[in-house]
Amino acid sequence: MYSFKKSLSIMIVLACVAGFYLTRLNISNTPNTYMPPELPSFILNEKILKEFNSDLNLVFLFKIEKEGYPDFLTKLGGFVSQVEEIELI
Repeated sequence: MYSFKKSLSIMIVLACVAGFYLTRLNISNTPNTYMPPELPSFILNEKILKEFNSDLNLVFLFKIEKEGYPDFLTKLGGFVSQVEEIELI
């Protein structure tokens, strides 16, 4: 039968071993880790990163429907105007 001291010492040893391995754990939340490299936005972001040497870029991809093209251009122009008004961009 196990005693309290023996159980406590086993728990402490397990916690120390787990703590040692947890310090070696590497968690990354960068898009390059989980985005497929063939994704168009990923490819475009890589090209921009090579060109400007910074990852502080905005990337927008649009899918244009042929029947709504004039309306799309009007909305896109309004969107671009709103983005240009933001001082931090």
